[in-house]
Amino acid sequence: MKAYRSIAAFAAIIFVAAGSGFYWWHGKSAAAASVATATEYKTSQEASNVYVRFDMEAYDDIEGQYWQQVQDADMAKLFLASVQKAGQNLNAPAASNATLASSTREGVAQMLSAAFAGSSTTTQEQLALGTLQVALYNLAPTGRNNLLSSQAKQQLENTVNNVNPNNNLYDDLGIPQGSSEAAVAQAAAEKSAQLAATTSAQGKQELAQVQKAAATLTNPTAKAIYDQTGAEATVFTHVLNSHTLYIDISSVAPSTIAEVAAAIDSASTTPALDNLIIDVRGNIGGDLSFAQNFLALFFGPNEYAFDLYHQGNLQVQRTANIAKDPTTLQFKQIAVLTDSMTQSTAELSASALKHDHLAYTVGTTTRGWGSVEAIVPMQTVLDPSDTYALELVEYLTVRYDNLPIEGNGVAPDVDVNSSLWRSQLPNYFNSQYMINAIENEVTKAPLH
Repeated sequence: MKAYRSIAAFAAIIFVAAGSGFYWWHGKSAAAASVATATEYKTSQEASNVYVRFDMEAYDDIEGQYWQQVQDADMAKLFLASVQKAGQNLNAPAASNATLASSTREGVAQMLSAAFAGSSTTTQEQLALGTLQVALYNLAPTGRNNLLSSQAKQQLENTVNNVNPNNNLYDDLGIPQGSSEAAVAQAAAEKSAQLAATTSAQGKQELAQVQKAAATLTNPTAKAIYDQTGAEATVFTHVLNSHTLYIDISSVAPSTIAEVAAAIDSASTTPALDNLIIDVRGNIGGDLSFAQNFLALFFGPNEYAFDLYHQGNLQVQRTANIAKDPTTLQFKQIAVLTDSMTQSTAELSASALKHDHLAYTVGTTTRGWGSVEAIVPMQTVLDPSDTYALELVEYLTVRYDNLPIEGNGVAPDVDVNSSLWRSQLPNYFNSQYMINAIENEVTKAPLH
């Protein structure tokens, strides 16, 4: 999943709000929007050709918002190679044989105009879209920048929000929308019993879906969120050996912070729960604001959280303006379980907890997907029936030792690939209850 910055900006209109892990930040900043307006007709080619204008708007957005500083010469080289590739794909000789008169912004506009000249409007649109798709794909990290149609953007939004509009959990259980938790539990038990002996792939899939529906709809917090927003559960908990609370965070959605807070608060009635295991194995990340809210539960409001890197500068990010959860003081020891598929926001959260020695990580080095994407709407309209947006890497996240998470990941304090990992646990944890719980959970799949 891709990770997003401030889902409040991206999907607050929905509730609160990523084959990759990203952070999301929706919208073109006021500065970027003013730049686009000011440069829209900077060249005669843009004024006379909407397809040139479309690509040049993206050119300006990349220069202004991309995480790396890029010079006009770099952009010229990128767009030349991209229009040539698009021309080859469409068998358009003027584009596939395009040349640059100068490695400047104006030179790129002239090159695009010449490449599109003489083609039908349909071919010009395909060339403009193809050129931009190739250019974005080849920006580092490769494949992380994209051009999104309105349909693709909606699909992405649903993924970020953990909403599946094509499936209804109540329908999976055969009960009316909004049924009580008791009705859910009864229906889930009956269906599970019916499917328990199934050997067919379809039957196993139905059983898994019943269990998934029950996991969301029998949890009061998750059920309330699902009834309101359609977002499925992302947090699953159980108590280990009477002293250890286990919280599995399967992915990150706008609703995840509420689920985590409820899970932590549930321990307040059981003082003996003085250890906490947070399992983010397989977590592909999501909304960046989750990390700031999550860390606020432990650190309190407006405390240092982590840094973001943009065009040569580190930008300090602070915890959200929410109160520290007093129940977190109950946990004397905290472990975070990671693996090679722990990505983006999950990596960043683990790194931040590790930075202040609030928690120790156990597992393997995380995946190293540390890009923060901006969803930047395109102002130039090619077709009234569709709109486009750039998915553009705007920041890289920085881990506890000031190295980027991208390409490096977050190394565990206790690496389970080592044959001596069990003997290392007492170096970080002094509770035998905690050590036993970690040893047991590391050998199992995450709860979800």
